Amino acid sequence: MKYFKTSPSADVIVKLADYFHVSVDYLLGRDKENYYQKGFDDGMDFVKKAMLESLKKV
Repeated sequence: MKYFKTSPSADVIVKLADYFHVSVDYLLGRDKENYYQKGFDDGMDFVKKAMLESLKKV
């Protein structure tokens, strides 16, 4: 395994987190939960439920 002699600046870490839609803590391994994916999954559950309710009315 190759180790780096420098570390990214805080600005770079924040930009990476924004780009990947994750928290800085997630990038640094301090937070194991990917809240972006969780939010997406929750949103899809809402859409599925709404579609099922709409189909029941037909």
